[in-house]
Amino acid sequence: MLPNIPTHKRWAGGRGGFTLVETLVSVFVVILVMLAAVSVYVMGWRWWAEVAPRIEAQKAARVALASIIEGRIDATAGTYTVGATTYGRRNGIAWSVFAPTIDTPSDSPNPANSRIRFGLDKSSDTATTREFRLKTDPATGLWAVYYKDDADVYHMIRPTIGITGLRFENYDGLNNLVRVTATVDRTVRGTRRGDYQVTVEYSEVVYLRSVTSL
Repeated sequence: MLPNIPTHKRWAGGRGGFTLVETLVSVFVVILVMLAAVSVYVMGWRWWAEVAPRIEAQKAARVALASIIEGRIDATAGTYTVGATTYGRRNGIAWSVFAPTIDTPSDSPNPANSRIRFGLDKSSDTATTREFRLKTDPATGLWAVYYKDDADVYHMIRPTIGITGLRFENYDGLNNLVRVTATVDRTVRGTRRGDYQVTVEYSEVVYLRSVTSL
């Protein structure tokens, strides 16, 4: 004989379902989860809005220094030999053969007045001249670093668009030590503190391997 096992009974005439209290608790939990998700999104957006301009400024400044100091392999810049291997010379100032000529007027606020010219290779008694300077990008109206090649044609270094300052100076008055400084300003918008300015400045002293006067 089976034991008498008690079972749950429904209310007379009623059907199974959620009670009002259960429904209210469920709605409250859903609202909390949605509010938490929105808060995380807003915090992430605000963080990125403040960090992104600084990252862009740092990238532009780093590219400017790397392009000016090391440059890239240039087929018209001559070669150099190590042992039995011949390499193409790069077009940055670190590879210059002749001491650079620096124009950085201290009394002019125009960044385009700051430039550096130098020789990479020697043909007879003349140098293959290169140059770096700031010029405006016609499409955006912003400053960018430009490189002048062997044919006296300027080429924009695109990742540097938006750079706001470029300075060259002889370090301690020595011809073979050059300090290069790149400055980038960015405006941070849409934050709780309101709009504000971020300035990134990178500077590097370059030792020129072997230079003579032009």
